[in-house]
Amino acid sequence: MEDQDKFFHLVTFEMNKEMFAIPIMNIQEIIRWTAVVPIPQSPDFVEGVINLRSKVIPVVSLQKRFASASLKGAVDDKTRIVIAEFGELVVGFIVDSVHEVLRIDRKNFEPTPDIAVVADRRCVKGIVKQDKSMIMVLDLEGMFSKDEADILKDAR
Repeated sequence: MEDQDKFFHLVTFEMNKEMFAIPIMNIQEIIRWTAVVPIPQSPDFVEGVINLRSKVIPVVSLQKRFASASLKGAVDDKTRIVIAEFGELVVGFIVDSVHEVLRIDRKNFEPTPDIAVVADRRCVKGIVKQDKSMIMVLDLEGMFSKDEADILKDAR
């Protein structure tokens, strides 16, 4: 069995004291917090856009996307924007802090449990058991409806 069949790599980050991850193959780059220009009448979870090397990138708040009741609030020196590419989209995700790149054995990955709320199940691909903790692996393609993806495309 080839190494890539047995293992995969995830970029881990924290949001509201919970650990999340995105497959490294979807990550373009990770940048420090920068001012985000709001877009009038955009969905609540769209914070606005940034100019990254002459490209306009829509920026999404994962906290608002998940309708988190316990928002962290203030931006600090650990806040990052994770620039991810998936499908036809390039989107920046605001996260509290980025942790590390993990090499994960596929046997430690489990699909999202059936008890998860339907909306959250489409955002979370599965869960990785790591030591004594669990990391939710985001499903970037499933995170946005077609209409929402069109809005993000139009923001560019």
